[in-house]
Amino acid sequence: MKRSLPRSTRSSATRCWVVRKPSGWLAAVTLCSLVSGALPVLAAAPSASIEAESSAGILAMEAERYDEALNHFRRAVALAPRDPTLQRNLAVAYHNAAIALATAGQMDTAVRYAKSAVSLLPDDQDFRASLSRLLAQQGRDLVGRGRYPQARLLLQEALRYDSRNANALVTLGFAAYYTQQLMQARNYWRQASALQPGEVSMRQLLKQLDQELDFESKFTRAMAFRFDIRLEPGLAQELAQPVGEWLTEARRVIGNDLQFFPKQQVVVLVYRLESFRQLRQEVPEWVAGRYDGKIRLPWDPSSGEAALRQITWHEYTHAVVQGLTNGRCPLWLNEGLAEWEGAKQLAIPLTALREALAKQPAGVIPFAQLSESFQWSARADQVTLAYEQSYSIVQLLIDRYGLYRLRRLLRRLNDGVTIDEALQAEYRLSLGELQALWLKSVAKTLAAPAPSS
Repeated sequence: MKRSLPRSTRSSATRCWVVRKPSGWLAAVTLCSLVSGALPVLAAAPSASIEAESSAGILAMEAERYDEALNHFRRAVALAPRDPTLQRNLAVAYHNAAIALATAGQMDTAVRYAKSAVSLLPDDQDFRASLSRLLAQQGRDLVGRGRYPQARLLLQEALRYDSRNANALVTLGFAAYYTQQLMQARNYWRQASALQPGEVSMRQLLKQLDQELDFESKFTRAMAFRFDIRLEPGLAQELAQPVGEWLTEARRVIGNDLQFFPKQQVVVLVYRLESFRQLRQEVPEWVAGRYDGKIRLPWDPSSGEAALRQITWHEYTHAVVQGLTNGRCPLWLNEGLAEWEGAKQLAIPLTALREALAKQPAGVIPFAQLSESFQWSARADQVTLAYEQSYSIVQLLIDRYGLYRLRRLLRRLNDGVTIDEALQAEYRLSLGELQALWLKSVAKTLAAPAPSS
């Protein structure tokens, strides 16, 4: 929402304008310009010069030319450094510039400007609340990238400016939760819930956390480089060493493939299959593992170690893609990459894809609907086809264009471009053109019956 400046209303000492900010930030604040001779100024600073700078600054603010406004207000304050009206105008300009910069994604500069506003008016609770929100947003972005220690510092700073910032408390809870500090996460979420008593999602989070805390506090802990592995009692002797070795190898190979090595420890939880189903009742039966900020591996002895090793690589790939793209990778590409890496441990037969291609017309999933096909409400056979199709697309991109091009596409996604823009920039293909290219390729390679083993 644009900020507007209604025309002035005159008082005996000042001319004042109300400056509106986007909803969710502050109530209106007021810019005031001097009336000649209304306030004392230094002898060396003619009041006309001060009013000229102030008026020019207000005109620039009306046009949302914030850098220009700041320059005028800074000069006015330099001429009359003890004038509270000029200091307030400068603070408002810093604040509004910060909001505009944040909207444009320039968060570092936005925070710096917001701090300048607070330094000019340290007791202004609205300015402090805005700064707190900006810091909390930066903290949330860092949590999304898995940079938990840095996120905690920013979020704690946010709370120093506004102790009632529920979003900062929620995000601090997630930073603790993803590092398996469950008691600390509960403490933060309870504080946030007290500030937002009507928030249903917070009550659900706390309920789920209480269940996990009661169950996972009994897990046996094992360590591997950059991994914090927790195993359900009775599994450590059998699985602690192999899971640690699989994760270490996955980190090396997948990190080299995608040129990204998460710096933070990744929490890995290994459950018995029946325990996983009981604890995560919302997860459909076709889910064989999960990455939700932590890697969750259900152990099914009937499937054997090869299947668990494949799932381990698959889920670790999600952790890498999350950090590499800041969560901006479309689901079909994310799952396709995870399947491509997991296939190094256990081959994917592509039976469902072959059957879909054999139909007339081909029964494949349109690319525009592919990500939706992984929804938990989807049928298991549809999900299987979605996995195989996504894997096949990634295989085509790597075989035809090289892995380095796919790495560059992921980095473009991290920069905030859409998948369509990234495909066009990297491959000169639209999503529709990629679908046509892929269909032509798989018609040749998969239309024939699968070779007998």
